[in-house]
Amino acid sequence: MKQDSFSDSSFKTSLQVPQSSFVPFFPLNINGNIFADPLLTDLQKVIIAIAQMHRLKISYAKTEAEQKELLTEINSSMFSRATGKHRDHIRRIINAMQRDENVKKYLSIYIVPRSNVHLNEEQIFRFTFHDSLPDQFSVKHKSKAEMFAGKIPFHYEELINHYLHDMKFFQGETAHSLIELIGCEPAELVKGLLYLKQQTKRKEIKSPKGYLLSSFENGFFKYKINNYNLAPANSESKTTKDFLFKIPLAQMKAVELAHKQQQSNFRFYYLTENDFALIQKITCGGKARNVQNYLTREKIPFQVVAAVNYEQ
Repeated sequence: MKQDSFSDSSFKTSLQVPQSSFVPFFPLNINGNIFADPLLTDLQKVIIAIAQMHRLKISYAKTEAEQKELLTEINSSMFSRATGKHRDHIRRIINAMQRDENVKKYLSIYIVPRSNVHLNEEQIFRFTFHDSLPDQFSVKHKSKAEMFAGKIPFHYEELINHYLHDMKFFQGETAHSLIELIGCEPAELVKGLLYLKQQTKRKEIKSPKGYLLSSFENGFFKYKINNYNLAPANSESKTTKDFLFKIPLAQMKAVELAHKQQQSNFRFYYLTENDFALIQKITCGGKARNVQNYLTREKIPFQVVAAVNYEQ
């Protein structure tokens, strides 16, 4: 047995409820394959189980403030106390788990970056499980991420996937995993991804996921659009591949409704800002169409947005 490993029997014993305080139902729901997986170490299994138990505490939280407080408790000291291992040892183990393909089959781990000024602060972790808790749990309060779990509108999910496909550093992430990580609504995540995509073009960002997280506050994208950098409406289509096309929101809704009534295969993917729609993509039968050509052919006045300028 490795020095940092736990036997299955000792782990099971640690979770057993004493006979004198027996309860009929212990709400611990973990994919059984995790504990049967020979490619995971005993310590990895224990860490996953601890994270799962804390996940349930968060699910039972009565308020968002209580949930936020519980999230900060998922730190290196918590795992250190539960396993008897030193805090630095736990950090190294979880760092390795973050990159371990065997662990990534069941969950993804995000390590909240510490500032250069506060390097001695607790290392905080975020665990995103690739499963869902059963309906038998009576959750008194649901976070935004839980409310949208499995219910992301197709329009937003496709738009989020569009950005994730472009930003290769998000490989392995999904609309669901990012919504759960940030605790935001799909429309807010779209705004954050557009912002991040623009920022990565302007400068090198060492931790894109951390940068994305920092652009949110209480589940809302915290920047407002100040103005737009416009390109000539007759720009060559190749140069406008990553541009947005700005039209009145009412007109966008009317176009969408007309195609829906005609049962056409056209789909429109756009962000909304005040009374305007910012079109990112149009498809027909699943194939991308040239947005500029479509709007010109339909005689819909538009502005080509090369970049969006933000203010806090």
